[in-house]
Amino acid sequence: MVVSVRCRCRARGRESKAHSGRELPGSRTDQLIVRALVEVCEGLGIKTVAEFVTDEKTMEMVRELGVDFAQGYHLGKPEPVSALRAS
Repeated sequence: MVVSVRCRCRARGRESKAHSGRELPGSRTDQLIVRALVEVCEGLGIKTVAEFVTDEKTMEMVRELGVDFAQGYHLGKPEPVSALRAS
């Protein structure tokens, strides 16, 4: 099982870009939430994935917070599976 730390989640009646993208490095609240999720998941043997990682600053932050995997434009743009198999 994998828990995804998403960019667009509904919280407190508004859309929150709390857990990735440009928001995570600048928001202590978001960092605390992600850190807590990572700790719970580690305790349960569940891996975590940060989605929408768009820059190096965010990548550094998800590393510091202990997230297991990351995906997003900073790491590579989506490609057709056929293109990935060809290489």
